[in-house]
Amino acid sequence: MYRSLLIRSSLAVVALTLAAVTLVPREAQAGRRPFFWVWDTEVMPERGVEWESWYTERIMSKPTDQTQVWTAPIVGLTDRLELALPVEWSWWQGSQKTIFDWYGAELRYRIGDPDPDAAGPLTGLVRLAVHRPIRSRSELRLEANAVASYQPSVSCKFNLDGGVVAVTSGSEALATYAGGGSCKAIGEFRVGAEFFGKVPLHSDVGAQAMTMAGPNFSFTHGRFWLTGGALIGITQFAPVAMPRLIWAISF
Repeated sequence: MYRSLLIRSSLAVVALTLAAVTLVPREAQAGRRPFFWVWDTEVMPERGVEWESWYTERIMSKPTDQTQVWTAPIVGLTDRLELALPVEWSWWQGSQKTIFDWYGAELRYRIGDPDPDAAGPLTGLVRLAVHRPIRSRSELRLEANAVASYQPSVSCKFNLDGGVVAVTSGSEALATYAGGGSCKAIGEFRVGAEFFGKVPLHSDVGAQAMTMAGPNFSFTHGRFWLTGGALIGITQFAPVAMPRLIWAISF
């Protein structure tokens, strides 16, 4: 019941966002991110504002499926630095309710000129994030990522992403790795593939190393962009699948 309500609420947000697309000028282009799991090197221009939302499923072989909704305003502080203020809601199979789970702040700094022509085919980004769980006031989740992009032409883009995640209580620390490519197929519709994995450095809950991979797609229409895909488990301890849909509109 509660999962159904969460899904219906998410679909309502998508419908409202799509309706808003018809009210904005078509000549303004977003094209923010062609990847659904790998972090990208694009940032908002100074004083630019965007609202971005994610819908993620984690499908397991055992009955511990999870659904998560992540949503945040994103503001361009400079042409290279943006601020995101995300909040997260989660649902677990067997739970009786959807909970407001995490909130936090993220800074993403682009290394290289924000003008693609001046930056050349290679660019980078550093991401730092602090998230606090609602269920515990005594711990924080700290995240950091270093991202590199190679864009040999306007048609294709390839990214590599390495990161670390640590909980200040000492219950968990892990390293992550990801990568992917995306190329234009028809107009502003793009397709590609991504991989993602993690290696626990310390875990009180018995987390295991895992790797996943799968297809992606993205679409841009004026100030609106949409990207999504599904990672499929490759290694023994990986989830069966982790689909994600991201949509955003800039103002």
